[in-house]
Amino acid sequence: MKKNRYFIAIHSITIIVIAAIIGFSFTALSLTGCDTSNDTTHTHQWGAWKSNATQHWKECSCGEEYGRANHNGNPCGVCSYSSGNSSGEYNAQGLLFTPINNNLAYEVSKGNSTATSIVIPSTFNSKPVTTIASNGFFSYSSLTSVTIPASVTIIYSMAFMECTSLTTVTFNSTISSSGFTAQAFDGDLREKYLAGGVGTYTRSAGSSTWTKQGGGNTGTSGLSFTLITNNTAYEVSRGSATAANIVIPATYNGLPVTRIASASVSGQNYSGAFVNFTAMTSITIPDSVTVIDLGAFRGCTNLTSITIPDSVIAIAHGAFYNTGIYNNTPNNSVVYADKWAVDFKGNLGNITLNQTTVGIASQIFLSRDIYAQINLTGITIPASVKRIGVRSFEGGGLMTYITVENGNTVFKSEGNCLIRISDNVLITGTINSTIPEGITRIENYAFYSRAELPSSIIIPSTVTSIGNSAFNGCINLTSVTIHAATPPALGSSVFNSNGSGRRIYVPAGSVSDYKAATNWSEYASSIYAIP
Repeated sequence: MKKNRYFIAIHSITIIVIAAIIGFSFTALSLTGCDTSNDTTHTHQWGAWKSNATQHWKECSCGEEYGRANHNGNPCGVCSYSSGNSSGEYNAQGLLFTPINNNLAYEVSKGNSTATSIVIPSTFNSKPVTTIASNGFFSYSSLTSVTIPASVTIIYSMAFMECTSLTTVTFNSTISSSGFTAQAFDGDLREKYLAGGVGTYTRSAGSSTWTKQGGGNTGTSGLSFTLITNNTAYEVSRGSATAANIVIPATYNGLPVTRIASASVSGQNYSGAFVNFTAMTSITIPDSVTVIDLGAFRGCTNLTSITIPDSVIAIAHGAFYNTGIYNNTPNNSVVYADKWAVDFKGNLGNITLNQTTVGIASQIFLSRDIYAQINLTGITIPASVKRIGVRSFEGGGLMTYITVENGNTVFKSEGNCLIRISDNVLITGTINSTIPEGITRIENYAFYSRAELPSSIIIPSTVTSIGNSAFNGCINLTSVTIHAATPPALGSSVFNSNGSGRRIYVPAGSVSDYKAATNWSEYASSIYAIP
């Protein structure tokens, strides 16, 4: 009986010990594990950086990871991991420069810099600094400003993320949307830069909204941009913009905005560009824009004024038709958009353009009604005009004179012809024109549909080129004398729709050459030796 009592006691002690061990184990598991399956209030605690030979990351006790990425330099600019074998070099600021592109350029990262304001150099060891590394300045909390040189074309992901004190970034470089990786910076800086281009951008510490300084703009929301000119520039159209006051940015995706888009035309129907955008009351055009294309603002009835920058060199036909600018112009007058003559209303007679006029739009005097007569009989162009569009006087079939006032350095008038001074090109003529000696080219449509042009005209020996349709539609023209021994380069349809039996007279020794020359051969049966 005593023996049994000892046996029971030993077993009791064993059970107690086992229970204690089990209880300790469960307690230990509950203390060291992070079982959050039934815990909806768990907050990750990331702790210090962990690393291996190639990557770094942070890790919560629950097993979740954050920020896993390849090391940035050696030692790593993020986690300070060092393999003891650096492939990069440091400058005086402590920035790390790592060779890339077969040692032809450098990538830059924080390295061991502690500076609050960093100016990235454009070169290092006489080679360009072209790239800002992925995670290059990640979580650099003391950094307040950075200047990026013109040499940089790529900013990789996370480059300046979590730089909580960073409030000023200056871009001296043109970086494309593909080179400016998403999430390179906190906030909307990428979007603002791609719209606003080179310049300085600022924000309040911790804010997600960046603003371009120095009077720059980032454009109205909703505008649509299309690549042009072999993908080196953009044209702009309304897109989904609804604002009354439209602001066009000078750059988009790091490239210049150079053109206001052409309207799409189907019969008498116009669409696209800013066509019929009646809510628009004003538009700001940057000095990057050089062209305002066909029908661009047609039907913008509340657009009553505009400032056109000096950078604009051409305005196409009908760009301001049926705008507030057009509709507010008195009848029988030239329509002006800022300092450009852009359209006409009614019958004109003899006109003198405003003394402040700087440009004349393309086909300005071409009637929208092919049966209408605008009765433009003469024009005086002031010394201020520096730009004249293509076929600007195509509708001036009754013009008897054209005069350019003294002092104009770009154009002159001689023999009732409008001539570009720099290359002696005849731009347009009248029904009373005498083509002067020294003219080198007769431009496209120069005498197009001058129905009252006399029956004969003489083209001097200095002319080496005659443009498309230059004398097309001159229904009274029956005799053309050309003194050039070598046939001038001839465009298409130059002498079509002339008077019945029209003859072309050329030097006797050149008749066969003219008859065989390109486009001249079309008129071979009409070519004769000069009597």
